[in-house]
Amino acid sequence: MNDPKNRQLVYKYAASVSSLSVFISNDATMSQLKSSGGLQFIKHNHIADSIAKYDQEMRGIYAAQGPYEKYINDATESMTKTLNFTLKDDGKIKGYPLVTADKEKIQVFFNNIQLERGWTMNYIRNLKERVPFNAELIALLKKEYDIK
Repeated sequence: MNDPKNRQLVYKYAASVSSLSVFISNDATMSQLKSSGGLQFIKHNHIADSIAKYDQEMRGIYAAQGPYEKYINDATESMTKTLNFTLKDDGKIKGYPLVTADKEKIQVFFNNIQLERGWTMNYIRNLKERVPFNAELIALLKKEYDIK
């Protein structure tokens, strides 16, 4: 970490930490269907089952979101204890200094960055796995209810 080029790389890669972006679904209709027992009034059982499965899939995304958010927060906190983003007049980082030379704190920083990366990949994988199911549900609803 004494080499300025290595510190510059640390700053470069740290810039991608704390870019939190989460999936938010408007589930008001689903909540209303569940609380009022409205799913039982859907004539085709396979449609009601598909809608319930969709709700279950969305809850899976939210379950993966928890650790994703936690480790982004942990990595961001470690980053603020390790790096000093002081800018020069031209907007570039001034000298890429480390706040600490404590090897244990630096190790915690790198561990947290690695955990953040892993949980981000897990969250993205969870989102991607649900795309085909969601598309199938939309196609099924359009077909069954003759929606153009």
